[in-house]
Amino acid sequence: MEIKSNREKTTELTEREKLIIKYIAAGWTDDAISNEIGCATPTVRQSVSRILQKTDVFNRPALIFWACKNGLM
Repeated sequence: MEIKSNREKTTELTEREKLIIKYIAAGWTDDAISNEIGCATPTVRQSVSRILQKTDVFNRPALIFWACKNGLM
């Protein structure tokens, strides 16, 4: 599976979504992320799903790779 670099997609991400990606890359759980940013855990899960759709990747490890490849890390 090839994960293509796509800088245009990084502009589609909100600042909060970019922050969530950084927390995911740091190994934080959904619960820890929700406590840090002040929202409910289901909201974080929904945000992660939306991020995966926007970036065209299928899981969190691929998202971290995508973020690194696109300069978010």
